[in-house]
Amino acid sequence: MRSISHGILAAALLVSVSLAPGSGAAAKPLGSVILSEGGSVDNVNASVGASVFSGDAIGTTQNAAGRLRLRLGVAQVFLLADSNATLSDIPGGVAANLTYGTAGFSTSGAEPVEIRTSKGIVRSKGPDGSYGQVMIAGPHELIVTSFHGALDIDVDGQIQTVNDGQSYRVVVDDDPADQTDTDSGGSKGMKKNAGDIRVRRRRPVVFYIILFGAAALLGYFYYHHLNESPSAP
Repeated sequence: MRSISHGILAAALLVSVSLAPGSGAAAKPLGSVILSEGGSVDNVNASVGASVFSGDAIGTTQNAAGRLRLRLGVAQVFLLADSNATLSDIPGGVAANLTYGTAGFSTSGAEPVEIRTSKGIVRSKGPDGSYGQVMIAGPHELIVTSFHGALDIDVDGQIQTVNDGQSYRVVVDDDPADQTDTDSGGSKGMKKNAGDIRVRRRRPVVFYIILFGAAALLGYFYYHHLNESPSAP
């Protein structure tokens, strides 16, 4: 009798655990792979139709033809050759945390997209949609291009808008400058006792407007070829 009681109790515990919020529930995918040539998801060759999730590492080979393209809701994200990023979800949209290489995106505007790097964040902007690209060009440098619509570059709260057809070289100094917020009763810039102030550290940044580079042109033709070709996935 005791063994039967123990069995019933164990079964009840298993049912309660399985019904607990978040336990055993499959994570909702962010989207799926729609093109892969030398692409990978979590170090496994990416196949068309495979689901991708928040936290997945995506990458491409160093081969010049390497590329990976994802559909994430109404947005799309792509990587050019020799690139690596990690996917994440953000309120209402998606983000790709770019470690190295070149990432691009398009969105109708209904869902925001961010390309995040250690030097700053590039965001889609406006309700009309945008298509842009971010390249990590060096340890302190990004190249940000808008092919359609406007984008915002955010470096520690310093915002530069990239308008349709513009390309910017962004140079970020890793030595932050101290900037101090004071309360309304103090003089601006005057330091006070700990707890009375909030210190914001911003890295010096310079934005240079430039002409499209080779990588930007490659991204432009790559994306438009895929979208205009009847055989494109």
